[in-house]
Amino acid sequence: MRKSVAKYAQETGISERRVRQLAESGQISAAKLGNVWVIEEPVFTHAQRRAAGGRPLSEESTWELALMLDGYAAKSHRPSRARERIESLRRDPQLRRELNAWMVNRAHVGHFRVQPRDLPDLRGDERLLVTGVSHPASGLLQAQEHEAYVLLSDLPKVVEDYMLIPSSTGRSNALLRAINAHSLPRAAPRLMIAADLLDRGGPREISAAQKILDEAL
Repeated sequence: MRKSVAKYAQETGISERRVRQLAESGQISAAKLGNVWVIEEPVFTHAQRRAAGGRPLSEESTWELALMLDGYAAKSHRPSRARERIESLRRDPQLRRELNAWMVNRAHVGHFRVQPRDLPDLRGDERLLVTGVSHPASGLLQAQEHEAYVLLSDLPKVVEDYMLIPSSTGRSNALLRAINAHSLPRAAPRLMIAADLLDRGGPREISAAQKILDEAL
C-alpha cells in the first residue's frame, strides 16, 4: 500500500524530512513520482517490529520506560516489560535510531507562535519542562524557539497567558508536547529528550540524540 510522505510521517511519528532522507538513502522502500516521494513500506522491518512490541507504546508505557531508565521506581504491575525494552534498546542500535516511531504516543504535539519578547518568560515558566533542542543536554540551544513538555490540563492556560497562536511547523517558535498526567517529573527523561530530537530529523539533532542515548544506555 502506497502512502504520501505526510501520511507516513503522521503514522510513524517520524518527521517528513526524516522520511525523505530514509527514502533517498534506500532505507525504506519508496518511489519518486516526478518530484514527489511515495512510500511503499513501514520504517520497521518485521524483526524490528517484534523487538519493539509490534506497535507504538501507550503514553503511560513510554513514560514509565523513560523514567525507569533514569532510575525512577516502576509504577505499573509489569515493570519487567519496561526492563525488557530497555535491554532491547541496549542491544539494537537500529531501535535507538527509530526510537521516536514506537514512542510516538508519548505526547500530543502542538506548534505555536509566540511573540519573541515573550520567549524568555515562556522559557522560565514552571509549568513547562524543557526538552529537545531547548534542553542543555542536546548542545543545540536555540535562542529563537522553545520546546517543552506541559500537562494537558495546563495547556489552555499557558496558551492564554502567552497568547500563543497555533502555527504551521515552519513558522512556529514554540513546540509544546502535552501529556495526560497528574504531574511532570523534575527533569525531562533522557529517553524523551532523545526521541524529541529524533523527531526533528536533521543530522545535528540525530547525532545529539544518539549521544544522549549512548550515555543513558
